Amino acid sequence: MNSRLLKILVLLLGGAMYSSAAPESSPDWSQVLEKDWLLEAQLHAEAQHAANLSTSDDAAGGCDGVTNGKWGFHTGLEANPWWQVDLGQV
Repeated sequence: MNSRLLKILVLLLGGAMYSSAAPESSPDWSQVLEKDWLLEAQLHAEAQHAANLSTSDDAAGGCDGVTNGKWGFHTGLEANPWWQVDLGQV
């Protein structure tokens, strides 16, 4: 038998043995990759939304009725911050 033919047979048999030994429950990589891309897109969108807040959006957090301290607004780290609320017609 030719040595080249022998090498080809060994490679083919080795590949067949390797593919049959692979676990059948391996994850579908396209689904894993798509899930990761969607997560990255969501995180990027949330970061963009936070970066695009205006001063009126920020001030709305000061009078939204949430009193547990979980959410709030900032004053730009000013030395003597103050805040004015226009109550309109009460």
